[in-house]
Amino acid sequence: MGLGSSFGITSETNNNIQTDGLVFYVDAAYKSSYPRSGTTWTSLVNTNHTGSMSNLSFTGNSIDFPGSSNSRCEWNNFASTAQSMSTGTLSFWFQYDNASGNRYMVSMGDKTTNWNANKFHLSMMAAGDWFWGSYGAASRENVNVGTVLSTGNIYNITINSDGKLYLNGSLDFTADDAFWFNNCQTVTYFHFGQQYHGGGLYDNQLFDGDLYNLYIYDRVLPAAEILQNYNAQKERFGE
Repeated sequence: MGLGSSFGITSETNNNIQTDGLVFYVDAAYKSSYPRSGTTWTSLVNTNHTGSMSNLSFTGNSIDFPGSSNSRCEWNNFASTAQSMSTGTLSFWFQYDNASGNRYMVSMGDKTTNWNANKFHLSMMAAGDWFWGSYGAASRENVNVGTVLSTGNIYNITINSDGKLYLNGSLDFTADDAFWFNNCQTVTYFHFGQQYHGGGLYDNQLFDGDLYNLYIYDRVLPAAEILQNYNAQKERFGE
């Protein structure tokens, strides 16, 4: 994989995403990230950031999350990097099958605490819109925001630490309150699909759908670069 400050991942066909500030990137389409079998999902940027998959399956170009007991991927060796980030951008391509009740997608924080202590999460609400919050130095959250999405469709969602949410490369919502990972104060786990609650894994409201990729930057991407990333990958998803 070739990384350039502005020219994208040049050795991956049709994947000219922005790489300046890219600190984490997993993609089920690339064997160097997910080798088509097993339970390890590795970042293409830093191979020390390896994910451990539980009760998930490979569909050919995505990882299927069944929404059932203890189904998640955890990159806990990325937790300390996440904790140090005061600004940034998080983005992923996904399809969801069921959002009845809140469904936890990105979740990080302190394993030992309860709901609103030392955590950050991005979740889908039952209506098909978004809920993201950060609890630690202060309690901050945005609830029922953004366009209502539909099951069975593939979407690209991007959130910035400046409070902006983008859907398929276009600005979809701007929050009154902006925050990022470091507001958690303590980050000992980094998950997709399931969160911790009160010292144990919370076995309700798990993500039910497919995750194609997930990438994180240590800087806020401007609108033009978010659109660049969307355009670089949309053909792969039939957009």
